[in-house]
Amino acid sequence: MFLPKTYHENVDFEEIDFDEFLDLLAKAKIAQRMQISIINQAIASAFSDE
Repeated sequence: MFLPKTYHENVDFEEIDFDEFLDLLAKAKIAQRMQISIINQAIASAFSDE
């Protein structure tokens, strides 16, 4: 999969696999949500009285 280093470079859209790109983007969003959830749980447990 080809992705340009900067938006100034010429992009050959024929070389980009958009299905793969969207799949990776979705996985990244899921991972980010999981990280936020883990952080929120850690904060909650740190401030709980238990």
